[in-house]
Amino acid sequence: MRAGFLSLIATAVTLVAPVVAQTCNSGSICGSSSSPFYRLNTLSPVSDHFYTMSSTEYIDTLIRTDISTVAEGVAAGIFATQEGATVPLLRLYNNQPYNDHVYTIDANEAAALEAEGYGLEGTAGYVYSEQVCSAVPLYRSYNSELGDHFFTTSLDEHNTFLGDGYVDQGIACYVPVAGVVPSQDVC
Repeated sequence: MRAGFLSLIATAVTLVAPVVAQTCNSGSICGSSSSPFYRLNTLSPVSDHFYTMSSTEYIDTLIRTDISTVAEGVAAGIFATQEGATVPLLRLYNNQPYNDHVYTIDANEAAALEAEGYGLEGTAGYVYSEQVCSAVPLYRSYNSELGDHFFTTSLDEHNTFLGDGYVDQGIACYVPVAGVVPSQDVC
């Protein structure tokens, strides 16, 4: 059991270690660096895709839930502090009837979700509300049978989930791609 646990931690560290921060050199956010937005999938009792900018929370979640959580690497990049045109990405959680994390930049949607029983866990980080500085769409989908919101920058992966019973909820926001440093003229 201990060897399996150590292997799980080694896998998590491997996924976290190679991520490179992104710097965007536009006039409004010159020198700002994004941080990796990690993705996990808790499989028990049902699927809950969970995203965090904290490598500590990422590893702690793997440790706490042991084998029922799968480390899925880095979903995107987001900013730790508000930079230039970025807006807060709010994180909400509801454990009834399913465990479900949802992320939104819309304060009205967050209030509506709170009225439905979700609790506001705070700001996950900062993202763009529109496409700027080589940012890419963060697609959002939802499966009501699983009670799971799923986010990805990959249109192919998004479409795969739509084929597996998820409903398209559009573009949640725009994010930098983790591990990429755009050139001066990209912004």
